[in-house]
Amino acid sequence: MDSFVVVALFLLSSCEAQETPVFKRTGMDLLLDVKEVTLEEGHDLTWLFNGRTTIGRLFHGGKPIILGSYKSRAEFFEQNHSLLLKNVQLSDSGVYTARVNGDNVTDVAKYKLTVQDPVSRVELMVKSCSSDWSNLTVICRTLDSLISSTFTCKNQTCSHDRGEGTTPGASLDVYLENGSVICNHSNQVSSEEDARKIEDLCRRTSEHHNQIHEATLTPILLAIVLVPLAGVIVGALLYQQWKRKQHPEEMENTVYADPEALNTGLPMEKRPTNDASADPPPTIYSLLGPVTGPTEPTGPTSQEAPTQIRVNTQPESLYATVEKPAKS
Repeated sequence: MDSFVVVALFLLSSCEAQETPVFKRTGMDLLLDVKEVTLEEGHDLTWLFNGRTTIGRLFHGGKPIILGSYKSRAEFFEQNHSLLLKNVQLSDSGVYTARVNGDNVTDVAKYKLTVQDPVSRVELMVKSCSSDWSNLTVICRTLDSLISSTFTCKNQTCSHDRGEGTTPGASLDVYLENGSVICNHSNQVSSEEDARKIEDLCRRTSEHHNQIHEATLTPILLAIVLVPLAGVIVGALLYQQWKRKQHPEEMENTVYADPEALNTGLPMEKRPTNDASADPPPTIYSLLGPVTGPTEPTGPTSQEAPTQIRVNTQPESLYATVEKPAKS
């Protein structure tokens, strides 16, 4: 009796469909086939999601029906009992089972669906190159920077050094082919790669390093020259401040050169001053009133000979010449 049960279970399990892995890109349609099945009277075929959610059902002699949220995104074909899923999304990943319900329950189709987004584009960069370009270290990373891996390539073989970040179901790999290094990013539904000539990459890297060296060296040389100069200037300014604090009276009594006095060519003590309180220099002129005509002699008689003022026939002036008396 026990042997009969074991054999029956083995036959039942061998008749049931094996789980088939399926990968689909987001936004695509997926057709799930069923091997040829003949429904007997009173039997039905049901499509299930993860063994619990009923997608559709077909009764013997009836028309297939779609249930629940699948009405707008699935089709159930009567002729071959296949199921069409439209515009699959990541949430549609799971196990889909076609099950016949009758005298026994038999799974006639089973699929394990994995829905994936397409992989992002990748970028290949060279970290270092040997002088003969036979050995190099490269970095392969996705443009969204979710994945970045470093590879060392020697003797036409690249090995993975380290990596940062992961994407489920995706891989990042580097290999050499026909003088090129190729970075490949792929999953089960898509693939992206960046291929570069090793010669071009290494030459560009060498030039880039030289530019970086020059750009780094220039500020260093400027700093070597400018820092001591700035120190001298700051020291001089600090010294002048200190000197003012130590000898304020000398700084206040400091006499500065007068450009006008320097132009006269006279000694400092004989140069004219602009001080209004100083005595004005002597003059040989006297201020007189206007002369209107000849002056008649005055006195009791005309025999007296008073000093006469000569009439100046020159144009009228505010000044008159005073004659000095002759020395006796």
